[in-house]
Amino acid sequence: MIEIIVYIILFFLMLQFSVALSNLLFRNKLPQNPSKIEQEPLVSILIPARNEEQNLPTIVNDILSQNYKNIEIIIYNDASTDNTLKIAEDFSRQYSFIKVINGSSLPDGWYGKTYACWNLGKHAKGDYLLFLDADVRIAGEIIRRSLSYMQNKNFGLISIFPKQIMFSLGEKLVVPIMNIILLSLLPLVTVRSRFFPSLSAANGQFMLYNRFTYDKFRPYEQAKSNRAEDIAVAFYLKKQRVPIACLLGDDEITCRMYSSYPDAIVGFAKNVISFFSNSTLFAFFYVIVNTFAIPFLIIYSNSQSSVAAFALQFITLLIIFFLSNQSIIFNILTQPIRQLILIYLIFKSLIERKKKGYLWKGRYVK
Repeated sequence: MIEIIVYIILFFLMLQFSVALSNLLFRNKLPQNPSKIEQEPLVSILIPARNEEQNLPTIVNDILSQNYKNIEIIIYNDASTDNTLKIAEDFSRQYSFIKVINGSSLPDGWYGKTYACWNLGKHAKGDYLLFLDADVRIAGEIIRRSLSYMQNKNFGLISIFPKQIMFSLGEKLVVPIMNIILLSLLPLVTVRSRFFPSLSAANGQFMLYNRFTYDKFRPYEQAKSNRAEDIAVAFYLKKQRVPIACLLGDDEITCRMYSSYPDAIVGFAKNVISFFSNSTLFAFFYVIVNTFAIPFLIIYSNSQSSVAAFALQFITLLIIFFLSNQSIIFNILTQPIRQLILIYLIFKSLIERKKKGYLWKGRYVK
């Protein structure tokens, strides 16, 4: 029995290493030099905003600084209790191509983010629809690069994971968990395949659709009751054989997802099981193997197995932190703590599911 467990552990660690290596070799990133865009189509940049008074001015100014000018900006004020609406209306008065939608009450069966995106899509006039979270920062030619890549490859959706910006110790311990799971379980190149919907991923912080795909498949209606609407949308579109792509960001698209350890814990707890295809069993298997594999092998197996497991885990993490543009030394040294945090996140997620839900930006998410 012990021998079988050892083989299972080593096989899974080898699988993770292979996935991380494929992500390194294929480097799913936007080309640096965009090719010419046909006729500069209108791009609707759609920003769902709930209590974003700190972030909204920056992201709007980032958009205005882009060299791609054939745009409209629509901001959806999602029942904010701060100055989000005032800031949005000030921009609207200053620029004719900026519009504001003051959100209505949330109907039954919808989550706030999906309802906001659905409303934004209804008002968009562009040939392309870019859904952009308010806490994202963009620079350089990210809009032109994304549009050029989409046209050349004929994708229906491209989504980008921004480079994560972290300041506090709590953020640095929690936020890398997302990329560790993603880049060790999903070869991003396979997202482009129209087959195997389970091999899909997206990040709601940056979702660019062409008009045909958006109008035909109405993605946010399909994902209206899903907490992880981005992953649900990617899964649904792949089931419909729509070509999609999921990419890693660079210095032209960054994000500070959470400003503190408590915010990061609540934010990840509400979605962490979705990282594992909504399988609690697989989530526990993942954390048990990655947390306890080496101690188990040291106690119950031979030194060769222990060394092999350590090497596989170590090299896998090196690749992931390199691809994520994160501090390799710091993250390697703090990885044991991160594994314990992941276990806590999974238990917290399961407990909160049985309660009222997660309090997020003043609204309970069940």
